Amino acid sequence: MAELLTESGLLSRPEVVGRKSKRRKIPDVTIADFWGVRTIIEGRTSDTPDVLNSLERDAQTRVEEGIAQICVAVVYPKELRLAPSLPALRSQLSSLQLQLRVFTEGSAGEWSAGSLDDLTAVLRRSYESLVNEDVLTKAVEILRESIEDSSDGLLESESSADKLKQIIGIFENRVEEDEE
Repeated sequence: MAELLTESGLLSRPEVVGRKSKRRKIPDVTIADFWGVRTIIEGRTSDTPDVLNSLERDAQTRVEEGIAQICVAVVYPKELRLAPSLPALRSQLSSLQLQLRVFTEGSAGEWSAGSLDDLTAVLRRSYESLVNEDVLTKAVEILRESIEDSSDGLLESESSADKLKQIIGIFENRVEEDEE
C-alpha cells in the first residue's frame, strides 16, 4: 500500500513488521508528506473478526490521541492474503475494491467502497475538509475565551490587579502639585 501511494504522489512509509510487542502502536501506513497534516492509514483484511468495529475504534483513537489529524480506516479484501508474490499483491491491491472510512479531528465519515485511486482522492478531500472545518479558528476562540476568563478573575481582586500592574510595568500617572 505504501509503495503504491508513493507512486501516486503521496510519500508514504509502511508499518514495520516483526515487532515483539503484541500491542501495535504504529499505523499500517504513514503518509509522510501530506501538506503538513499528520495522516495515517489503519487497515485490516475483511476476514478479521469484528473488522469494522475494531478499525473504527483504532482509527478514532489515533485521532483522539493526536497521533494523526486524518486517519483512514481501510478494509482490504481477503483475497489479498492469497497473493502468491509481492508483484501479484501490488497488482491485486491496485485493482480491488476497498472499504474506506475517514476520521478527522472534526468528524468521522461513513463507510464507502473505492479503489486505490479513490483512496488517494479521499485523502485529498479529507485534507480540504479538515481545513474547511476551520479547526484553527475554533482553537483561537477557545484560547481567547480562556484568556478573558483568566483576566476577569485576576482583575476582580484589587490586590491581584495591583500586583499584575507591577509585573507588566503599568504605573499610574501622578501629577505633582507645584509648591509655592
